[in-house]
Amino acid sequence: MASSAASLLHESASHLESDTERVDVEAPIEKNNDDKNDDPIPDGGLHAWLVVLASFLIHGVTFGTQYAWGIFIAYLLAHDFAGRASAAELSLVGTVGLATVFLGGIVTGPLAKSVGVRPLVVAAAVILPVSLVLAAFATEVWQLVLTQGFLFGLGSALAYYPTVAVVAQWWDKRRSRAVGIAMAGSGVGAVALAWAAESMLSAYGRRTTTLATAATVAVCMAIAVFTVRERIPPAKAAHGTPFRIPFDFGPLRDLRFRWLLGGLFMIPFGALVPPFFLPAYVDYLGLDSTWGPTLINVLNGTSIAGRILVGVAADHVGNFTAMAVTSTVAGLSCLSWLFCASPGSLIVMAAIFGFADGGYVSNFFLFRNCFLTIFWIRRITLQPGCAAQIFGLENLAGTVGLVYAALAIGHFASGPIAGLLVHSSVSPHGSGGVAAAGYTLPIAYAGIMATLGAIALVYLRVVIFGPGSLRR
Repeated sequence: MASSAASLLHESASHLESDTERVDVEAPIEKNNDDKNDDPIPDGGLHAWLVVLASFLIHGVTFGTQYAWGIFIAYLLAHDFAGRASAAELSLVGTVGLATVFLGGIVTGPLAKSVGVRPLVVAAAVILPVSLVLAAFATEVWQLVLTQGFLFGLGSALAYYPTVAVVAQWWDKRRSRAVGIAMAGSGVGAVALAWAAESMLSAYGRRTTTLATAATVAVCMAIAVFTVRERIPPAKAAHGTPFRIPFDFGPLRDLRFRWLLGGLFMIPFGALVPPFFLPAYVDYLGLDSTWGPTLINVLNGTSIAGRILVGVAADHVGNFTAMAVTSTVAGLSCLSWLFCASPGSLIVMAAIFGFADGGYVSNFFLFRNCFLTIFWIRRITLQPGCAAQIFGLENLAGTVGLVYAALAIGHFASGPIAGLLVHSSVSPHGSGGVAAAGYTLPIAYAGIMATLGAIALVYLRVVIFGPGSLRR
């Protein structure tokens, strides 16, 4: 069986190699037929940095708000929804929001190409604060799921993908670095919002805290509306092409794409558990309640460094290599949580996981660079570059829709599955350095899923591609 599997893999690889042109995924962006701007890519300057600022702010208020949801879960379990909701039910607010972001990415990419980036950011600037105002007056979990979950996720999707893509229009050789800085906004936002939420929840309660968050989001989005700017204009007026949602199952025939999709599918199942459940875990252990937000701030703070530093490193070692390494470290650090029950060990775990996960996320948007190597369609010449070009390649955009749909499943199911595995009625026995009994299953689940996803990416990078196939 092993020999037949090896033969099949060799045959598949040989077939794909015969149909595939070797592509340097880190080469500077080359123009394609959709790029109607003949000016050279600035790779810096006032407008380029203002666009990075806009994307930074949008990351801060969208993902920052959602990554800080773990603080709210611990508070709501003890106050507003004590005895009325479980951790699994409350985690749905965060997971529905994140799943909506990824499902929305299927639509917002082609929509931005048709109508432009700024109209979508304007719409998000209205939807995001309104969703939080509505959530402030919610009295049931399902109301929070609809407002701070689905509606906030919808607004996030409208702003997130277009503004990451527009950053890439202004940068070439330092593209990964610029995107990493922009994506660091989610870490900065999460640290600031988690700290503010912890301070305000105990003093003013959930409603006032949520309204204050809505005001902060409104201000940041207003700044983003005036600083975001496209270098390449929308394509609809020039081509008259109708709006279409990209979705293509053809790439599933490609062995390499299946490995990539499998890895990206599994990682979110585990990666969202630490930021959502660390505060509740601290309360379960009986540690001082201030350790919960402290761990979240450590995790989000180190993710800032990971997004920036790994983004810089990716300019030299390649985005695919950076994704494989950081996802492996994140998965193993998540597994190490099984042996962390003291404040010191939890801080180390949160710091390592935050840095690695931040680096993985900063390269996630640039995973589409990897498609330029993995995915080849006959009669379509795929040029090297990042999302600025990929949005202009119809067939490749279909693979992006497929990946976003797969990612949405993991982001939606991760929190509820982990919450269902929690057995809070079991007395903790973690003082000796072993994880508390009631959280052993959700921690093991998170670590195993994240590590399996990382193994798939490493196998794809090292075994199927080979160590010399991409820039080292």
